[in-house]
Amino acid sequence: MTNSIAIVIPAHQEGDRITSVLEAIPKAVSGTSRVVVIVVDDGSTDGTSRAASQTGAIVLRHPVNLGAGAALRTGTEAALLLGADIVVHMDADGQHLPEDLPRLIAPLFAGADAATGIRAFGRPMPWLFIIGNRFLSWMTRVLFSLENPDTQCAYRAFWARCWPALRWDSRDYAFASEMLVRGQRSSVRWAIVPIRTVYLDRYKGTGLGDGVRIARKLVRWRILG
Repeated sequence: MTNSIAIVIPAHQEGDRITSVLEAIPKAVSGTSRVVVIVVDDGSTDGTSRAASQTGAIVLRHPVNLGAGAALRTGTEAALLLGADIVVHMDADGQHLPEDLPRLIAPLFAGADAATGIRAFGRPMPWLFIIGNRFLSWMTRVLFSLENPDTQCAYRAFWARCWPALRWDSRDYAFASEMLVRGQRSSVRWAIVPIRTVYLDRYKGTGLGDGVRIARKLVRWRILG
């Protein structure tokens, strides 16, 4: 068992929650030899960096808020420099349950290149997010023949070797869609893993403005290739 895993967590103004999230991450995961946690503080002005450091996580910091996509790119590149074999993306606000982690990475050991979580579209997810997520997933299917019922879920895992095929340019929430589109074009084999739906803050996530920007990018990616 030689596989090391890096869990990359983007965080912005999560000083009140991030400690409990990080403390719930297992110290060992079946099939891996080492678990490293990397938190990217994306320009927070509260105690996010301090709280994360106190748990023993590696903390990187953006001086200003650049967006979830930029933070995850920074953290993923750091994970690869540290020699991680598997990279996992997890939110800092408690939406992604650490206890779902073993099920998320299990498909990788069964032959998949990457795995993405899918949530049940119902309460406690706010209705506006349900509509938006369904619409963006529908657009992705129509434009790219990409079957994923929850394209905006950011709880994902992939082998480090897939990074060149998955690396996105988007700084904002569009990274989630761009990652899938790039992966499909490079024949990355995705697995879909049901995860529990958790929403502790109804105002965080892909809002209406984010959804419009993502829809525009989907169309542009389809036209420009």
